[in-house]
Amino acid sequence: MRRILKFMAKDFTLAFRDQIMLYMLIMPLLLSFIFSLFISSLQNTQVSFVIDSSVEETVVQGLQQYGKVIVLESNQAVKERVLGIDDVVGITKVADKYNIILEGNELESLRELAGMTLDQVISGQYFGDYQVESLGKEESQFKNVIVIVMILMGILMGGLLSAFNIIDEKESRSIHALGVTPLSFGEMLLARGLMALIIGVMLGVGNALIMVGTQVNYLLLIIGVLFSVTLSLLIGFGIGSFANSQIEGIALLKVVFLVFMGVPIAALFIPAKWIWVLYPFPNYWAFEAFNAIMVRPLEIGNFWFSNGILLAISVVLILLLTPIMKKHLFTH
Repeated sequence: MRRILKFMAKDFTLAFRDQIMLYMLIMPLLLSFIFSLFISSLQNTQVSFVIDSSVEETVVQGLQQYGKVIVLESNQAVKERVLGIDDVVGITKVADKYNIILEGNELESLRELAGMTLDQVISGQYFGDYQVESLGKEESQFKNVIVIVMILMGILMGGLLSAFNIIDEKESRSIHALGVTPLSFGEMLLARGLMALIIGVMLGVGNALIMVGTQVNYLLLIIGVLFSVTLSLLIGFGIGSFANSQIEGIALLKVVFLVFMGVPIAALFIPAKWIWVLYPFPNYWAFEAFNAIMVRPLEIGNFWFSNGILLAISVVLILLLTPIMKKHLFTH
């Protein structure tokens, strides 16, 4: 255990000595602060109307003068779309009665605008009553999704710290000394896994505090970061093993960042029938785990299930890649 702690202390010392590494640790917190300042503007850049197909074409054309209009097949489809991560106004018609459907967490100005706009469109053409229906959502899902992305970035930073420490050891040739020390490869994994856990928890909790304050279960958030440490190990030892210089490491980072952050973002937009293509990616399950406690807080069962799949896939990948990583580490 003493060897592991000494190795961790060396890594932290090396990281904070490098200004680039220090910037990588501060950047997620800085981005969270910037997002927290402008999140309201990001959520309300334009008005979008989701319309039931039974609404007359003249009403649809009238609403198009005020914002984007999306026509769906049924009232249920309209309600499901309103429950999405962004703010949209749902409009349905039953008999001669128009209904405005809102999620419940929109700005008051948007609620008033919805009624005024519909009244303007139908006035003089149709005589109808409308009512506002709230689906009971009080928290902004858009903000929570951004928090999840920033938490994942914190996990990524923990892996990158290990990666560039490994690259520094390879460039200074000190990696060969590690190969003949009593410190085993498993202990090296454990030491850098603990370091990634500390960084992931610090950045994850910090990002959440900045953006949503106390509106999250921090115990479950820390548990989620704990399960995601395996992702940090894959990133850290993957980039560190195959990159022999800082330039190569940065090149690999571009690819890793695209996959690591692209998969969770794709999960927000990919049709449900195609979501299975993301199942082999462990970062998809990390996103689903945090999604269960941030966006869908009633799905705690999905939190544990997603973390279990994440752990299983990550462990299998680590076991399969360990011989390859060891070869690239100590033969440079």
